[in-house]
Amino acid sequence: MRCFVISLPGSVDRRDSIRKRFARLPINWTFYDAIDLSTDRNHYFHHCDDQQFLLNTGRTPDIGEIGCFASHLMLWRTCRLLNEPLVVFEDDASLSPLAMDGLRLALRHIDRLGFIRLQDNSKRARLPVIAQRQHKISYCLRYPFGSMAYVISPQVAHRFIEESYVFNAPLDVFIKRYWQHGQALYSLSPGVTEPSAHTGTTTISMRSARSAPVTVRLARWLRKRRDAGARAAFNLGWLQRNWRLVHWRNPRLTLPRSEPVIDGQVQTCRRQR
Repeated sequence: MRCFVISLPGSVDRRDSIRKRFARLPINWTFYDAIDLSTDRNHYFHHCDDQQFLLNTGRTPDIGEIGCFASHLMLWRTCRLLNEPLVVFEDDASLSPLAMDGLRLALRHIDRLGFIRLQDNSKRARLPVIAQRQHKISYCLRYPFGSMAYVISPQVAHRFIEESYVFNAPLDVFIKRYWQHGQALYSLSPGVTEPSAHTGTTTISMRSARSAPVTVRLARWLRKRRDAGARAAFNLGWLQRNWRLVHWRNPRLTLPRSEPVIDGQVQTCRRQR
């Protein structure tokens, strides 16, 4: 298990805090120096599309958002190069007491599922597909914001890279738009992370979308309606392929180790004994 923690080299307090938290668990991990794009924001992307970013968020991009996306993008390239799953944390993550159980469950199924969110999922729109001991993995009918912790497979890393040549949305907006990049998203609950003292602080400036012109807000409203339809169509297709995987009341399901997966989609399941 390779685990990386994205952190700016100058974030001394955050790094000291994460060292203490990770020292409690038998995890081999290393810092990945977060990318600072204060000089050349197009260095890691073919193009930064400010107009599409405006339509996606209602505001202009912050340089910290571009650096954050670029940092994750470089780890996706590392994942593809190593050809093995990676566990990615941001440096405001705090590990829960049951972190190892959750990580083991996620890593056991990441080759089949492709992408598993490791932080708590506040959205209730999810369908349980795997349950073992204290944790379960669910398909996300709606994916929440946040990219604090996740596991990603090389195949999904490649897909994300292919869809990230142009920067036009923050990282978490890109990930949650699964109907565009085509990868079903799953989440672990309870998550292996907990809020830390650094969770409420960020190097990315907070901006409001309310200051956008009326024409932009109207265009964003229309885009949201189209996205809602595309999300519903994707979810319907997933349910048609995987309805046997979902246990609607008390999930006690696990995946057969030999079952092939096509494009990150699980085909069948069996009951856990």
